[in-house]
Order: sequence, then structure tokens, then C-alpha cells
Amino acid sequence: MHSVFELNVDQLDELVKDEYSLIKIVERELSVPLPPYKLDKVANTIYDLIKYEWTNRYSIDLQGILLYHDQLEFKSDYGRIKDDCPFVFWDISARFYIFCPSVGSIIRGKINKFTKTQVMNALVLNCIIAAFSPEKVHDSVSNQMELGKEILFRVESFDVDHSLIYGIIDEECVELMREKGIVGLQPIINVTKAIEFETTNQQDQQ
Repeated sequence: MHSVFELNVDQLDELVKDEYSLIKIVERELSVPLPPYKLDKVANTIYDLIKYEWTNRYSIDLQGILLYHDQLEFKSDYGRIKDDCPFVFWDISARFYIFCPSVGSIIRGKINKFTKTQVMNALVLNCIIAAFSPEKVHDSVSNQMELGKEILFRVESFDVDHSLIYGIIDEECVELMREKGIVGLQPIINVTKAIEFETTNQQDQQ
């Protein structure tokens, strides 16, 4: 993940309430494998493993990017050995804050960069980059995109390895932004109807 700063639990609790953050809280039990030479400090090792190696990375078990965890508990005082596996497994439970993007979902971001090739970048949660090629931004708002402007966009694809989202601002996203007052976008003008209205007014005045 392209981390700018870590979100604290208060910030995450607020973001969970936002339907366009794609963050959810998951309470799960997991089995954590440890090598035998780490068994002298099991609790510290597992805490460090989750905090420094799992956090800000995609987790297959959690089906999302782990942003934060708390309420860590051990389900047993003893580890388990599985068949011929060289690791000892410790069962834990915790509360995990997970960022769960999926293709087609709509998410909130803030424009932070325009490249020389006119590719637009936005930051999601201040730590995940979303990229938009020019043709992926709806024509009605393409000239209104500015640095620092908040947007809603649809996830077109997601690169798990690099925590990179490829986005598209389609008509539904534009309408949602207008309805929710997220950005000061000008309304789409139906040129044909505007001409008809003006012509009718002129005829009435005559």
C-alpha cells in the first residue's frame, strides 16, 4: 500500500459509517503459524506480525486490505502442530478493520495528481492510489476535475499486489456526486431542449 499516514481507530470508526469508504469491521478467528525459534515470545511475535507484516496489505483470509486491528485474544494457551508442517499454529481472535474494494463498487477519493499524459490520480483513504485515464472520466465533468476535489468513482479493476485501483467516473457517479453535494459540479445541460425552450420563448414574445 502507498501509505501516507496510518488511520487511527477514531478515524476508522467514522469511515465505517460512510457507505463510500468500503471499510468494514470483521471479527474473526485465525490460525497464525510461527516457526519454533519464535516460541519464546509468542504474544509479542504475533502482535508484531499483524501490525508490521499484515497491516496495509491484502489478506486472502480477510478478503481485503487490513488497516487496523484490536481486541486481540488467544483462544488457547497452547499452539498446534499440523501433520508434517514445521510451524506451530496459534489460534487467535481479533477485530479487524478491512478495506474491501470490489469491481463495480463506488468509492470516495480526492484528486491529488495529474500526470504529463493526462492520467488523473486520486487518493483513497489518504493511502491508496486510484488512477484514471482521460477516457475514464465522464465528458460532462472532465473539465471540472481539479486538484484537491473530492469525487465518487467506480472501481473498474484492482491490483492486489500494488494496492492500486483503476477507476472510472461514469454517469451514475456524476449524478451521485450532484445529489450528495460532494463537488460543485455544474448540471448537465440538454442542448437540444435548451434550444427548443429558447425558440419557444422567442415565438411567444413575437
